[in-house]
Amino acid sequence: MQLHAPAHWRTVDCISDLHLDTPGSATYGALEHYLAQSPAQALLVLGDLFEVWIGDDALGDAQGIGTCVARLLANAARRMDVFIMCGNRD
Repeated sequence: MQLHAPAHWRTVDCISDLHLDTPGSATYGALEHYLAQSPAQALLVLGDLFEVWIGDDALGDAQGIGTCVARLLANAARRMDVFIMCGNRD
């Protein structure tokens, strides 16, 4: 997929490698705060959003982190365009 930035975009936020694992973590709190005040017109999530490894015994969303992040990104999408690239970009 090729992404062309619309003319109205002045600021694009890029985030990656956050490795979120619990909604109560400092990193989660920082992301929540940042997204609430960011002036960007677009957000690019470039991978490694969650702390999950192949072979993890608990692949479910026991901590609720997936639901919480989905809510954060949905709220952000009300103010900016949000794009998510799955996988590891290291």
